[in-house]
Amino acid sequence: MERVNLIRSRTRSTLNHVALTCLDGALRRYLSDEGVDLKRPITIQMPVNLRKEGEESLGNKIGIIQVELSPPTDDPYVRLRNIGFSLRNVRSMIDSVAPEAIESYTLLTGIVGQLAEMLKLSNHLPPTGNTLVSNVPGPREHLYIKGARLEELHPVSTLPAGNLLNITLFSYAGQLYFGLIATDELPNLERLSAYVAEAFSELEQSVFDAHQPVGMVAAGFASSGGRRKGSLASDGHQ
Repeated sequence: MERVNLIRSRTRSTLNHVALTCLDGALRRYLSDEGVDLKRPITIQMPVNLRKEGEESLGNKIGIIQVELSPPTDDPYVRLRNIGFSLRNVRSMIDSVAPEAIESYTLLTGIVGQLAEMLKLSNHLPPTGNTLVSNVPGPREHLYIKGARLEELHPVSTLPAGNLLNITLFSYAGQLYFGLIATDELPNLERLSAYVAEAFSELEQSVFDAHQPVGMVAAGFASSGGRRKGSLASDGHQ
């Protein structure tokens, strides 16, 4: 999380901005490997908190909305900016609509997805989203069980009806974990996982380069023969 927070502070972005930027780049690379060349933004489904600021009513108030990620680009920094614009627009939309309307929409799309699954129409109807992505904040400090420290906590979720992929983000003790659950129609899921880590390193390097003083950037390119320097080392827990 320390590396994530450094990107956030330098770009004035949120954890969701950074995570979705990495997922967008990784998904595009994975789909390209599978022969899919998308010319449009990837659309995800994302749970959102529908509580107004200061509201203290009991029970959950969550809706699932569609979020467009970035149009195709090879620049991680541009991808981060585009996703920031998209999420801000989504937030404005949520604040202008009654929570009950979004809850009704969530329920309706869930029923439609379930019916399509039961009638075996999922492969013939357009999906409501390409994947479901959720962010679950976890404990900031290590937990213990009878004195034994829990070193890692990995998220495991389920696949909603009609979805081929579910991605859950879970933060625990200074680390951010990505849990990927998919059907057999998405082969080599470990490759997608590796692409997420690589996309984070590419974003990290892009942000680092963009915030260097002009003289340092010029010197860096001169010393490397005009090529960008290598990515920062990954800690293996993106």
